[in-house]
Amino acid sequence: METYKDYFGKPIFGYGGHADFPQDHTFQHLIGTGPYKFLEFDPITLEGGSMERYNEYWNATALQAEGWHMVTDVTVNTYPQSEAGFSSRN
Repeated sequence: METYKDYFGKPIFGYGGHADFPQDHTFQHLIGTGPYKFLEFDPITLEGGSMERYNEYWNATALQAEGWHMVTDVTVNTYPQSEAGFSSRN
């Protein structure tokens, strides 16, 4: 995955990422058993949130030894789908 890749306007499909299986309220279902834990997210305003590395993630020590799973904190920024939002993300 590219850093800062342009995902603006790209749909997020439900389980399996298949367009024939849409999922309502996808933003409420993005949390699973992954390498990061959500710390905060506001489902009302949808104004981003933050995550931290989950050190108990499966095989985390081996992944880190290989140079993976190194980022400790992640900040998620969201922008409205409007001209102002498009301008502010650049």
